[in-house]
Amino acid sequence: MEYKGTDVSKWQPHEKVDWNKLRAAGIEFMIARASLGQRTTDSCYQAHCAGARAAGIATHAYHYLTAINEPEARAEARWCAKRLACAPLDGSVFVDVEDKQLPKTRGALNAIVNAFLAELRACGIQDFGIYANNNFWRNRIDRSAFPDDALIWLAHYGVRTPSLPCDLWQYSNSGILPGYAGKLDCDIAYTDKMVRCTTPQSPTRPILRKGDRGNAVKELQTALCAAGEPSLVVDGVFGMLTEGAVLRFQRSHGLVADGIVGPKTWGALVGSSCKQ
Repeated sequence: MEYKGTDVSKWQPHEKVDWNKLRAAGIEFMIARASLGQRTTDSCYQAHCAGARAAGIATHAYHYLTAINEPEARAEARWCAKRLACAPLDGSVFVDVEDKQLPKTRGALNAIVNAFLAELRACGIQDFGIYANNNFWRNRIDRSAFPDDALIWLAHYGVRTPSLPCDLWQYSNSGILPGYAGKLDCDIAYTDKMVRCTTPQSPTRPILRKGDRGNAVKELQTALCAAGEPSLVVDGVFGMLTEGAVLRFQRSHGLVADGIVGPKTWGALVGSSCKQ
């Protein structure tokens, strides 16, 4: 089976997209850009997801990768996971591998992509994939280096069929469809994973307190940095400085100031980051 879809970002302003018309034209899934690098968000992400879901279109997301080493890749994955909480998805999260500054050697780039995917999984994101163009797939990264369950998204224009085995094929960046007065990326999916409207996928977050360590603490520290604590070190250790930042955040948001990060504090932190 083949399923029609599109991918969008702020370059397709959400107020100009009529998702109901796109659904009527046969679009069954969409992939919205959620984030870029370690600190940048896509201003249309939430609105695109809300509009598509309201029209009955399955929603997915992608992150534009800029990391030049594995620690940066992991930091980008944590930033992406935080943005995903602003608009839970039906399906997968893709890492967009195309930036010019990415390492030129296969081994280095494979390791960076794998570090990103592993950190996504640590943040509770279990369904993911990799986007790259024909040149990258042939010369810069290796399919065999990545998890078997990662979806493969190939961008290759001007050909009649995909040039490589893939789960999704982006065959055009200049499609004209009812519902948008401009050019759209056009995609075909060969897996029904892209059209299943499942339980929305969002990061899982445990209750945290002083003494805890790990990736969840790193996500907490990243969120606190974005919420007004830029000097806080993201080291995965919930110590006195992190506790102090949590207490200040709780007081400023009318929460019980106990230094424990439970559902209400997580919710306020996510809400604060979603407004950026």
